[in-house]
Amino acid sequence: MKLRDLLKEYTDRNFSVPQVQPAKGNELKMAKKLLPTSIKTARQAIEYSKAFIAKRVPVFVHVAYSEPTVNGQKYFIHQTQYYNHHFKELKGVTSIMVKIREEDSPTGKDIPLGTYLTTTDSAQTDFKKLK
Repeated sequence: MKLRDLLKEYTDRNFSVPQVQPAKGNELKMAKKLLPTSIKTARQAIEYSKAFIAKRVPVFVHVAYSEPTVNGQKYFIHQTQYYNHHFKELKGVTSIMVKIREEDSPTGKDIPLGTYLTTTDSAQTDFKKLK
């Protein structure tokens, strides 16, 4: 099987607000530095998520990951985008999981920097700066 053949999108007919696990301390500071716009829109993203639930429509889900290097530090970012473009009033929401890659951590293991819920627009703004 080729990488391009793997599932990247699916439809969720029973959408619920994605779980978040924000980091604390230094890890939270690192996440805020890496994704400054995204971290600030968590409350707005929860409201957007509730709108999907209230509307009771299928939500399209796009899954992707990236491995940017910022200032010599390697990161792994997994994103899950939720959207339905058939309803203009529904804004996209993205769940982002971030960690420092094991080869760059002092312990030799991945260092989790948290899982955050954000608006898709703000996530895209941050991702463009990482490339």
